[in-house]
Amino acid sequence: MMTISKETPQAELLQLSDAVIKREFLKGTPLNLGKFLRYVLLYLLFPGMVFGFAAGIVLTVVFCLALAGILLWGDESDASVAIYSWLAAGAVVVVLVNIVVICAGWRDCRRRAAFRPAAAGLKHPQTSPVGYTPRWHEKDGFHIAEMVLRAPARGVYAIFVTIPEYDGRQLITGGKTGTCTVQAEGKPGGTFQALVLYRLEQGLHELSWAVPAKSMPAPRLSLTQLNEIREREI
Repeated sequence: MMTISKETPQAELLQLSDAVIKREFLKGTPLNLGKFLRYVLLYLLFPGMVFGFAAGIVLTVVFCLALAGILLWGDESDASVAIYSWLAAGAVVVVLVNIVVICAGWRDCRRRAAFRPAAAGLKHPQTSPVGYTPRWHEKDGFHIAEMVLRAPARGVYAIFVTIPEYDGRQLITGGKTGTCTVQAEGKPGGTFQALVLYRLEQGLHELSWAVPAKSMPAPRLSLTQLNEIREREI
């Protein structure tokens, strides 16, 4: 991963952001063989799973009972037709599921590659924050931290997130528009770190991060902007 400093050009940050967005998109396509093969095996053998686990189990049981009945009547040709029809339905489901996943991934890419519009009326903005520690509030089972960032110009802003002594494994960045997480790593009980790139229009922006609340208290969180925007526009 490239080192980001105050002097890092916007062109390099855009290139890095594009690479991360493309990487995440490819994870949801057949080029991700591990994920694709799981889809193929699951829906080819159990096409009813497309309607959910419970419905998939019921449809599979119904098919197996019907197949057993056909075999008991001694008509093997009808049983073969039933099996081939089941597999054909699974193949259709595999194709449709992958189309849906790829289309959703493409829409997600477009949102992440767009520049997030500024918002009006936000208070207490931070400019080039270093070690900023926002307060947390709890909502819908999550601890949520927010920061209002002042973007002096349109550009890519690199925010480094640090959570020391974090017992969890997950950090959720609020909003997909103009957002991509370059890297996130950490071990339970150790320091969790994440590098997030934001494409922001000039103005004020409310950025947020969330971690599951469960039974643990809100952890400490530190936010630092690694780069500075010098160009008026990119």
